[in-house]
Amino acid sequence: MSWVKTRSSVYLISLLFGLLMQFIVLPDALTLARPMWIPLLLVGWTLNAPQLPNLLMALLLGLCMDVMLNCPLGQHALGLLVLVYIVARLRQALVVYPRWQVTVALVPLWAGYALLMAVIDERAHHLATPSLRWWPLLPTTLLWPVIDVWLTLLDHRHPADTE
Repeated sequence: MSWVKTRSSVYLISLLFGLLMQFIVLPDALTLARPMWIPLLLVGWTLNAPQLPNLLMALLLGLCMDVMLNCPLGQHALGLLVLVYIVARLRQALVVYPRWQVTVALVPLWAGYALLMAVIDERAHHLATPSLRWWPLLPTTLLWPVIDVWLTLLDHRHPADTE
């Protein structure tokens, strides 16, 4: 099996895993420790494999999240599209920095995603607890280096076919 097919399979499986992890019911004590899985994985794939259809997947996964969370249709799709677009535009600047600096640089982007979700929720009178809105930034930031290392190792283990 060629690496292109394997990469596509890993891409889809990882995003489905992220979607599953986003919707697994956790005990109340662990709810605040749930990272924002879909934004985390989409940012990782956008930085490590920009040739994949990241904007399309952001749109599709966002619409799926909207339906599953009973949100205004397009809310998460818009947030994920904006996030992935900004990361794609900043990719050339971000990949030259060490992992810890990229981690720090991504925090405002994840906070912007959370802020956009909060604004749309407020306008739609679909209120969420502020702690559930902002606390996931911490586990997302702490998990980012692990996701980045995993995706980097995948790319180095199986370089893209040049033929």
